[in-house]
Amino acid sequence: MRKLLGMCLILWACTACGSAVSQAEEEPVDKGGIVGLQAAEEVFLEAYFEALKQKALENYNKALVALERCLEIDDSEPAVYHELGKIHHLLGNYDRAAKFLKQARVLAPKNQLVLLDLYKSYVLSHQFEEALEVAEELSQVNQNYREDLAHMYFVTKRYDAALELLDQLDEQWGYHPRRTGLRRQIYAVTDNVEGKIVDLKKRISQEPREERHYLNLIFIYVEADQQQMAFDTAEQLLELNPSSEMVHLALYKFYLDQDRFDSAMESMRTLLQGRELEDEVRFEVLNDVLLHLESHGQGQERLEEVVKLFAQKLSTTQVHEEVGDFYLGRHEYYRALEYYGQALSEKISSPELVIKALLLQTELHAYQDVIELSSRGLERFPTHPFMYLLQGTAYNGTGEHQLALDRLQQGLTHLDNDPELEVAFYEQMVVATRAMGAVKEAAGYARSLARLKLKILDE
Repeated sequence: MRKLLGMCLILWACTACGSAVSQAEEEPVDKGGIVGLQAAEEVFLEAYFEALKQKALENYNKALVALERCLEIDDSEPAVYHELGKIHHLLGNYDRAAKFLKQARVLAPKNQLVLLDLYKSYVLSHQFEEALEVAEELSQVNQNYREDLAHMYFVTKRYDAALELLDQLDEQWGYHPRRTGLRRQIYAVTDNVEGKIVDLKKRISQEPREERHYLNLIFIYVEADQQQMAFDTAEQLLELNPSSEMVHLALYKFYLDQDRFDSAMESMRTLLQGRELEDEVRFEVLNDVLLHLESHGQGQERLEEVVKLFAQKLSTTQVHEEVGDFYLGRHEYYRALEYYGQALSEKISSPELVIKALLLQTELHAYQDVIELSSRGLERFPTHPFMYLLQGTAYNGTGEHQLALDRLQQGLTHLDNDPELEVAFYEQMVVATRAMGAVKEAAGYARSLARLKLKILDE
């Protein structure tokens, strides 16, 4: 049976990322002979694909019945146990899910998808020791799961193992704020600041050129609110490695706190020129500097200096959008629009940026600006319904109701199963037709609007 099933279950095998399927021997032919075996195979396959169909339809109980029928015919197929585990996981039966996934793991060792689903089930059922064991195996199959393993070390209170693994990941993959956050959680929980400081100083004396020891010591000093000691350690590392991106990632903050803006700019220039840091980290630095400038009442000239510096490494459009997002978060809409406008003056790279600017323009009743920008946006993204909606709203705002209705009707043709957005379209269409004196047409749109709202409530 296994030869035929191996072919028919190829979809499951392919998605398993090359993991091995059970190497069990072929089953002997039963008393029914070849005909009986083929009949059993057909029943098995019919039940298996019925289970997949019912699962796709979210008829999970029917899917379970079909999979149990598969087990009665052949209890050695890992795909069946895997599907049983996934369905119980979807139903929230995490213990039951783990039971079937464990059996799939036995039959298909090192199967990444099975291990990942088993790991999730253990975590959700708070079986953290079991989850740790699976995380260790997952990290051997795929190194991308080593960060999950570090987290499980933390959850199971294996703090030294977690810190050691975080050091390895930082050395291999470079700095990431997520790992720094986990490291700080460990420092906070263990609460043995002096012991860690002594230990790291010892490591520095043994490995004076190992950058991560200095960085870890800086983190500990910062967490312990010993800012001067952190700054002294950073300058010590600076002498060792003046081009270190990581030390400048710490130094620019100290310089800002000391109101040494020129020194902070030099540190930022160094960390922007390197290749170690991800753009995500650089944008966090930019946001941090914006907060500092805002809270310290720094002028527009310094802000532009920072924007120009970051635009040398990152795309100018991205930098201007980031500054716009910063002011949007602070509800400074005019300043946000100013920077969104600068980003959009270069090129329209994403519909999300256009929509953010259009929403602000609409909020500020800058309807002519909405019409102009939405026209540019629709040239680049001609099927984006939200742009049609905002353009129709703007035409209503300027009293050009026939144009509003035309654009809204056109936008509706691009709408794909979004009832709430459809409500907004009909609301604006009612506004347009009523303003035009088209009473009958307005009544029709109003009825459609009412039916749509009732449908949403019923759901």
